[in-house]
Amino acid sequence: MRRKLAFQALCASFDARYTPEPNTGCWLWMAGCTTAGYGELYDGTRLIYAHRFSFERFHRTRVKGEHVRHACDTPGCVAPHHILAGNAKSNAQDCNDRGRRPRGAATTMAKLTEADVV
Repeated sequence: MRRKLAFQALCASFDARYTPEPNTGCWLWMAGCTTAGYGELYDGTRLIYAHRFSFERFHRTRVKGEHVRHACDTPGCVAPHHILAGNAKSNAQDCNDRGRRPRGAATTMAKLTEADVV
């Protein structure tokens, strides 16, 4: 049976897997990532998001329903000063405000392309 890694070992593993980017201040995750670019860290029993681990390590434990979002719009960033707590509404609002919400044919539910409409 696998057991959860000790917190110190997990911190050491985390520290070995990012590299600071001097121009933006991001800490770029250099290990495994999701298809969306979010870093993943193995805690001994499961994969966890690296940015969530960073938030809990450097800030505080997340509360139920709380989202961890990036101020820098870089999914692979794990810098604690670029990660904020929020809720689903603030996360969606960030997405809209920063122009990251897909529109038109780029949405997953689109049935027509731009050419079809014309």
